[in-house]
Amino acid sequence: MFLNKKGGIMDSVQRHRITIEQIGIKYGLMLAGANTGFFLLMALFGWEDEIWLRFVNLVFVFLFAYRGMQYFKHHTLNHWTYLKGLSLGMFVVLTGSAIFAVFLAVYGLINQQFITSINEATNISIDFNPVFIAFIAFVETLIYGFIMVFAAMQRLKTTHMQDSVHI
Repeated sequence: MFLNKKGGIMDSVQRHRITIEQIGIKYGLMLAGANTGFFLLMALFGWEDEIWLRFVNLVFVFLFAYRGMQYFKHHTLNHWTYLKGLSLGMFVVLTGSAIFAVFLAVYGLINQQFITSINEATNISIDFNPVFIAFIAFVETLIYGFIMVFAAMQRLKTTHMQDSVHI
């Protein structure tokens, strides 16, 4: 326990400053874990080449970005701004998608059958390799993640409650 400027007791939570990077890495790691776990679950059932199932990962993107922004807003109400919320959400998405993309590249290098099945499942004349698949997953998650973070900020922005008229 520490004393604050007014002579009152300050708990350990108040003396630690919460930063965007801390929350972004924490929730980004959870996002990467959820995406990786879902992918491994799909692989367990032999569905890892079902491309349409990748959209389930977007649910995780929204949930972890939203929860991270909500946590940051709740614990730093004095410092919460719209731009900080957007940057935190994108930091979560960037961290989670980068780690998941590295996982996909390593998985594709280890399991060449996965790459072959992706090439057979798509009707494009491009020959996919593990790095290209990881890059596509990374960029796709960033694009959809930005849209979801922007949508989440419409709910979390402070003016949302200040400008509303209560009857």
